[in-house]
Amino acid sequence: MQQSFLRFICTSAVFLAMGCMTTLFAWKTPWAPKVKATPVEMTTFSSETIAAFLSLLECETITYIDSAHHCEGGMLDLNGDEVDDYVFLLPWMGCGLNADGYSAHFILSGGKQGRIETVVEGYNIKLTDLVQVNGKIYLLHSTFFNDFEKSQHNHWVYQAFTFEKDGSITHANAAFGDLFPAATIFYENPKFKRVPLTPNDLNLIRKQTTYPSRKYIPAQRTIFK
Repeated sequence: MQQSFLRFICTSAVFLAMGCMTTLFAWKTPWAPKVKATPVEMTTFSSETIAAFLSLLECETITYIDSAHHCEGGMLDLNGDEVDDYVFLLPWMGCGLNADGYSAHFILSGGKQGRIETVVEGYNIKLTDLVQVNGKIYLLHSTFFNDFEKSQHNHWVYQAFTFEKDGSITHANAAFGDLFPAATIFYENPKFKRVPLTPNDLNLIRKQTTYPSRKYIPAQRTIFK
């Protein structure tokens, strides 16, 4: 009898621990709306090329990176001007939500302006989030927002961005009809349930996810032609 009781206690403890672990790590996976798109083909960079880029980077992000092996990078024509562009994905490597935070450095050809750099911040950004729809390349993007006017929760927000010939990156939600921007409550369990957004919510999202561009001037030397 005593052994059966101990076995019951141990089994219950295991299942309780499994449930806690599921809840603990549930935030790591944003649950996006489904998009019919084709992943783009690109030339991925070696860790040596990524390390060379990191050595030129002057921002706080570099303090969170101890190896180029934690980063991703690739080369492809993003803005359709037949000139190769570059993307580097740098993880924040923080705690909690910031463990999945990324800074995506896009270095695009900008015509007579030369190379233009735009840094897009978001969560769990991967090279596979660059997709092609009807011959145009988009970045499918997710980020985190707190309270909206009619939904007092934490939320995942999903959008689409595109790449312009002047080297800038702009919102491209309209290209996907009514799909983007899309918001869902930060649920423990995997599911996507769309939250209605007011005009003020939409303005807030657009304002906080407008990323400025600047001319890319590497310090003293360049790793790009």
